[in-house]
Amino acid sequence: MKIFIKASKNKNSVPALNEIKKIITAFNHTFVVSADDLKQDENSVKECDLIITVGGDGTLLSMKSLAVKYNKDILGINVGRLGFLTAIEGHQIESLKDFFENKDDFEIKKHSILKARVNNGRWHYCLNDVVIAKHMFSNTIAADVFCNDSKIANLICDSLIIATSTGSTAYSLSAGGPIVDNDLAYKSAEKKLGEKPSLGSQVVLGEPTIQTVNDKLVWVVPLQHSGFFKWLTNMAGTPGYIVVSATNSQDVEYVDDYNIKYQPNAYIFSDLTFHTIYTAALFTGVTDYSFELDDTGRPHWVITTFRYTRGFALPEATGVIVMDAETGKSNRYALEDVPAWVDRVQPEDFILTQINNKGKYVHGIFNWADKDKYQTSEGDIIVYDEGRCYLFTGITSVGSDESAIGFVMVDMVTKEPIMYQMAGATEYAAQRSAEGKVQQYGYYASFPLIINFEGTPTYFMTLKDIDGLIKQYAYVSVKDFLVVGVGESMQDAKLNYEKALRQNPGSADVTDTDSLAEIAGTVYRINQEIVAGETVYRFILSERTDIVFEAQGSVSEMLSLTEVGDSVKISYRDTASPIKEVKAFENTGFGDLNKAKEQVFETEPNTAEEITADDETVA
Repeated sequence: MKIFIKASKNKNSVPALNEIKKIITAFNHTFVVSADDLKQDENSVKECDLIITVGGDGTLLSMKSLAVKYNKDILGINVGRLGFLTAIEGHQIESLKDFFENKDDFEIKKHSILKARVNNGRWHYCLNDVVIAKHMFSNTIAADVFCNDSKIANLICDSLIIATSTGSTAYSLSAGGPIVDNDLAYKSAEKKLGEKPSLGSQVVLGEPTIQTVNDKLVWVVPLQHSGFFKWLTNMAGTPGYIVVSATNSQDVEYVDDYNIKYQPNAYIFSDLTFHTIYTAALFTGVTDYSFELDDTGRPHWVITTFRYTRGFALPEATGVIVMDAETGKSNRYALEDVPAWVDRVQPEDFILTQINNKGKYVHGIFNWADKDKYQTSEGDIIVYDEGRCYLFTGITSVGSDESAIGFVMVDMVTKEPIMYQMAGATEYAAQRSAEGKVQQYGYYASFPLIINFEGTPTYFMTLKDIDGLIKQYAYVSVKDFLVVGVGESMQDAKLNYEKALRQNPGSADVTDTDSLAEIAGTVYRINQEIVAGETVYRFILSERTDIVFEAQGSVSEMLSLTEVGDSVKISYRDTASPIKEVKAFENTGFGDLNKAKEQVFETEPNTAEEITADDETVA
């Protein structure tokens, strides 16, 4: 095998490059290192079997055009700052040996690409995105955007980014998104596991558990046996676990300091359930096996003990068994003695059952009219507040409507509830409303959090694609689930939600905290687009080319008649944003609207004649 190596100028690249050369030579392969000469490198790439990049994402991206042109695979090794696209981290270069020994176990990941050119220039291949930007000292640019020869938008902007799924995912992850959910944590752990191909056939990922470890909110994912025969050959346990930051899906760590001997995928005496019952709970009910780390990073299983009340109808947690996942040694604790690092004791289904039980018998068993009965809503979520773990869910009246009567947070250790009484939409209704705003993309909404948005109870959620990657964000009013704001960043979603609230004053007590400013000037450029089914006008004035003014079509009928060169007077919200929301608009170039319409028609006296445009006849 002949390998082409492209290394960055990063100081960490030199030792990494030397180590890679030794490994390649040890397997009797040959290599060529980039000469930093485009023509010479192209000849080398043409003759090679594989490209290895040593650096970060930038180094990998620098080779994409030659890789596409000559259909070559790229193996990225990250010794830079960003390694979203790379497969191997710098401290894991030894895994190259696994690659050369077991190439068939590696998966080739295919990425969609863009092809772009300026006017009739040469084509460029783009793995992340195409950026159309103005000159440093120019005004904003106007762009007509076409997809498959169909016009989809007119834009006024500083720059236009057209991103692939790879590029848009990177933008989403860098936009300061909310906490990583279960699905994304699993995918991040899966990617980290893929960096060790020798483990891929030996282990599978267990269920991610969210928790705080040394005041950091993380997901912890145990490695478990992939089958009976894998357990037979590794009876000492699987090698460790993976930690994924709950606020940054790129912050992933593989910890192999401990063997997970006792687990659900082990057998006989190493089987977690069997070992728990046989050694610690022979005559005690146990449930809810939660994988948690203590403050030193040592893995344990936290297992809830319980008893039934009212016959077998109502389970009640009585304490926990804390079992070392490596040694099997266990300690039993009553509820009041649970170690401080344990985040959850109360099983979710116990809490929901007890809430529903209380709601069902709120007026006793002979409440035939269902007076004041309530139940939990369809979903729930684990949230953290000041280091404490809570189960959060909505409370609805018994019936088929999509309205909530309140929300409850229950401490997952003490079972102490915090009740919030407010009427509004359920979480399910809010999710469907947010999804309706982006139905053309097929995104689905995560289970929402409820937040206080400037005094307005609001659901906040992420919108994800079919692969579980965050693509947009959404805010939905609790009081009126038709009031929605979505955007590709949290800031965009927030701005759109603010506009929606102001257009629906009945949905919340919203006050305009930003002062209004007025300006008169001449329209330098104006355009329109459809946003969430509504016509939005954006324009700039000759007097203030550094500001883009944005107005909903409902602000004034004069907007649809306004052209470049018209004199206008506007009132707008004076915020720090370079895009100002217009609250009032007047075209001072003509009088009232009816007179303006007459003037427009008078300029076209031959209305009965046919006018042709682009070979199509229009009246």
